[in-house]
Parts: sequence; C-alpha cells; structure tokens
Amino acid sequence: FGFFVGLAYMICELPNSFIKRRLKIQPGMTARGVIGVVFFIIDQIDSLIGVVFVLWLFSSIDLIRCCEYIIVGAITHVCVNAILRFMKVRKRI
Repeated sequence: FGFFVGLAYMICELPNSFIKRRLKIQPGMTARGVIGVVFFIIDQIDSLIGVVFVLWLFSSIDLIRCCEYIIVGAITHVCVNAILRFMKVRKRI
C-alpha cells in the first residue's frame, strides 16, 4: 500500500510540472493572473488526487469522502506553507 501511495504521489506531480516547464515557468515559481491561480490550486492538489485515488482503490471510501480528503489536504497544505513563510523557513506560499 505504501509503495502505491508513494508512486501515485510522484506520478501525479509530473503533469503539472511538465506543463509549467512548457509554459516557461521556472521551478518553484508561479505564473501571473488567472493561469497563476489555476497552477497554484493544481500545485496544492495534484499529489493529493493520486494518493486519494490509491486510498479509494484499497478501501471502501465513497467519492464524497475522497473530495473531502482533497479539500482538507489542500487547505492544510496552504496553511502549513503560510506558517512556514511566516517563520521565514519558506520564501513563498
């Protein structure tokens, strides 16, 4: 199970990074405007989608619960990044 969770996490990070490189967005940076907002949201949930998919495959959770996990995970990710930025451990949210 752990292997598949890790694999899904890594694989689901790739498409977003691939698209950003094709748009000439540097690693760790975001675009401006609407595209920047879209990529920010995708950055927060891309790996979560893969992990939740594996969880769904190995358990009996329903689609609503999967969506809840993704939403709570994304909010948690943003909050932790904001705290790290406030503590000057991280440069960007």
